[in-house]
Amino acid sequence: MAHFSFYRKSRIMKPIIVLELSEVDRLKLEKGYHNGPTHSFRIRCKSMLLKSEGKSAPQIAEMLEVTVPTCLHMGETL
Repeated sequence: MAHFSFYRKSRIMKPIIVLELSEVDRLKLEKGYHNGPTHSFRIRCKSMLLKSEGKSAPQIAEMLEVTVPTCLHMGETL
């Protein structure tokens, strides 16, 4: 009988990059979140606001009820 050793790859946690926003940009994003023309636009605005608060992609994904890859993609396309 063959013996297979299974192991879990350890994931190295990347540091959370905090998005730094000026007060003007923060106000624009707040306005976009509350009055944006589409749902996806409002979610993108909220994700940027949460990122500026130091939230990680998994935390943002859970709060916005989207998947982590979707959350990461939103960050790449902003």
